[in-house]
Amino acid sequence: MRFRRLLRWLTVGAMLAMPALAHAQEAAIIGTVADATGGALPGVTIQAVHEATGNSFESVTDERGDYRIPGRVGAYTVTADLPGFTAASRSVTVLVGQEAVVDLTLTVGGVQETVTVTGEAPLLDVTQSSMGGNIDARQLQELPVQGRNWVDLVMLAPGARVNSVTSNPSQEGAANNRAGGDYQLNVDGQAVTNYFVALDSTTKRQPRFSRDAMAEFEFKSSRFDATQGRSMGLQVNAVTKSGTNTPSGTFSGYFRHDRFNADDLIAKRRLPYENQQIVGTFGGPVRRDKVHLFGYYEYERQPATLLFNTPYPAFNVDLSTDDVEKKGGGRLDVQFTPQTRLSARVGQVKGKVKGGGGANTMAGSVSGSDLENQEFLGTLTQVLSNSVVNELKGGYSQVGWEQVVLLENSNPASVSNQLGLGKHGPSVIFRGFNAGAGSAYGKYPDHQWQEVTSVRDDLTLSLNKGGRHTMKLGGEVLYAEGHDESCVRCSGVLFVQGGPIPANIESLFPDPLDSGTWILDPLSPLVSGPGWRQAIIDKAQSNVIRYTFAGWIQDDWAVKDALTLNLGLRYDYEDNSFANDVFFPQYLLGEGSGPNQQHNDANNVGPRVGFSYSGIDQTVVRGGYGVYFGFAPNAHYSKFYEQAVNIDTPNDGRPDFASNPYNGPRPTLAQLQANLCTSASVPGCVRHVLPTGGVSY
Repeated sequence: MRFRRLLRWLTVGAMLAMPALAHAQEAAIIGTVADATGGALPGVTIQAVHEATGNSFESVTDERGDYRIPGRVGAYTVTADLPGFTAASRSVTVLVGQEAVVDLTLTVGGVQETVTVTGEAPLLDVTQSSMGGNIDARQLQELPVQGRNWVDLVMLAPGARVNSVTSNPSQEGAANNRAGGDYQLNVDGQAVTNYFVALDSTTKRQPRFSRDAMAEFEFKSSRFDATQGRSMGLQVNAVTKSGTNTPSGTFSGYFRHDRFNADDLIAKRRLPYENQQIVGTFGGPVRRDKVHLFGYYEYERQPATLLFNTPYPAFNVDLSTDDVEKKGGGRLDVQFTPQTRLSARVGQVKGKVKGGGGANTMAGSVSGSDLENQEFLGTLTQVLSNSVVNELKGGYSQVGWEQVVLLENSNPASVSNQLGLGKHGPSVIFRGFNAGAGSAYGKYPDHQWQEVTSVRDDLTLSLNKGGRHTMKLGGEVLYAEGHDESCVRCSGVLFVQGGPIPANIESLFPDPLDSGTWILDPLSPLVSGPGWRQAIIDKAQSNVIRYTFAGWIQDDWAVKDALTLNLGLRYDYEDNSFANDVFFPQYLLGEGSGPNQQHNDANNVGPRVGFSYSGIDQTVVRGGYGVYFGFAPNAHYSKFYEQAVNIDTPNDGRPDFASNPYNGPRPTLAQLQANLCTSASVPGCVRHVLPTGGVSY
């Protein structure tokens, strides 16, 4: 174990000791400089000036006349200069993820002569076999989207196959609409996707980013290259805004109100609704052409009304909520020399959100979350030679939430306290109707957060041999911690499904928000199935640590002007992917190689092969093959179930079973563990209920 830990940190140290790099390689400009006869011109000085910031990037053509300039997204003026030749200049706009090819021709002429050519970013990248597209700065800034959720614009990209991105309340709905490992969001090259509860779409549990902080993004629906991984489905690569040479800022407000709405078709009335968003940004130069700063702040408030329209008038109330979200952050860009620059970004989001309502549950089911995410990323980029660029990134991201319910308990002598349910109460599940927390899950309290520290290195080499090669070699280390201070079914579940819902149900639950007023004993004859289900645990807490190592090599080989081959190989290794230290009799036997034993995820070898052919007029033919692996959702639930005993207590016919299912004090964890059927297979032993499907053993 000590050797393994030492090896991990030596790997991190080795990556940090690699040649210094620069800001994320958001984009690049490549090309060839030739004379009027088509002969290559070595030694030509190439200067690319970023028009917004004045940042200047320089290179010199090699013996074949080729050059490569790593840069950032935006508009450039590229100039080629060689004594004795007429200088040539060309304008080009580069989008995120693109390599703009700018070939220049110099003719013999006077020193004062300059030839200027104006160009635009190509609508279609004909050098990649991947499917997808770019949402540029103009689209991101000017196109309207509901709720100003910038990820909705994914639907404009080629290859997007969704009808709606935001079918749930998540700000970054695309992330929550994907199953675990199907989706990866990268911001300035930093992986920020939450995998802690990858399938949960009930609240805003993915990191959120202000639309006004995003510059543009790239969407990859399939066949992304070997430099990207941990997703079986798609990649979204976004870059944030930075300051420019022109001091500028924005202030805007967005407001929605129910006075502009029609009556709801079901409720037959105008449903209360409000939303207010206020955003401010400012950016400018600290030192012209060299140091730039950008900052933003966004405040959103959404007063809302949660409606209950059950068949029982006493339960039909309108609850007012006030969801609030605050986003803020900034970015600093420093260009030390034309070969070296540094970027640093920070961001934080805090919010409160509540949800609930409907026709089959009471007001006690309303739950809310206190949400927070924050990120830091530093990127250093350095041009090591005319054909070699290195880039180093180090970052930290954290996303977390604490979920609470409105249900309270005012009676110290109530069933809630007798059963150890704390200040809340049980979930009572009828046929087609739920009381209490309103779910057979019963996961309260609920406090979870994910922390990821990452280091990544990318080395890009350009060479000519049988065509133009752009080779990328890199590696990445992620140290991920999943923290869980929650308890699944600790609040208890009472299954009342042995008959129709009692006609006097309203009198049994006089206050839907106070479990201390509930009268449960009359429900005892109707308790059926599992009866009473509860998790018994001493301390609801788990902490799962995972290390992820990745390495890749990618070669984009332009065999001819019309034919490009994309060849890559990626390998990912994950330590403790499946909570290797968890022992769960008959099902999880701890780390090992036999059946039902956990192991590290060590077989993720992903070849990537593709081609793009554009030799047919106005036609691009693409194809390829690849193997992709998703990031396994965090195994914290396995850790939790190892620490708890989940038991079903069938109805024994007592008239007070609903309020006293154990016919006395609640058993302790030690008592249950000593009497588990796996420990003592005797009549009356305790069968441990597994989390999936209510299976027990």
